[in-house]
Amino acid sequence: IYTSFLRSINQNEEALKYGKMAYDMAPKKQTISQEYIQALMASNNFAEANIVAEKAYLDDTSYELSKTFLSLTNVYVGKFDEAKELLESNGRYNINQSIEKAAYFTNNLNKLIPLLESNLKLDKADVQSIILLSKAYVDNDQKYMAVALLNDLALQKPELKEEIENYIKSFNK
Repeated sequence: IYTSFLRSINQNEEALKYGKMAYDMAPKKQTISQEYIQALMASNNFAEANIVAEKAYLDDTSYELSKTFLSLTNVYVGKFDEAKELLESNGRYNINQSIEKAAYFTNNLNKLIPLLESNLKLDKADVQSIILLSKAYVDNDQKYMAVALLNDLALQKPELKEEIENYIKSFNK
């Protein structure tokens, strides 16, 4: 808890210190591992975060959040294909904003786009994938594809039309 608090007030060195202490005392405790991984990532120590995440995942492969943390740290250390395997579940990729941020940080936008497109082949109304993909299209100089994607969503979900129109307008700012 203290590590989380320290991270929230940008005291990353202290967060690392206490996160490591807690981790050393209880390395199999998933919540402690996750806080320590987050402290490591906040300090851009992605290699160590990946080692801790892999250990936490292997300690309990049924724990979904450990799988997510391992996927995330894999992206940061250049193991995108391994991350992709972990993200896949029943033909769909479980991509959240943290994975998206990691893909941007590591210049893997070109690898993220096909995964999001694949999600939309399974579910054309997957709002999260549409939002993430539209942002990726805009950042990849494919604004026209983002607009088309979002306009399709507005037709499928009319209750989101106003929000979608405002989001599209934000592309020109």
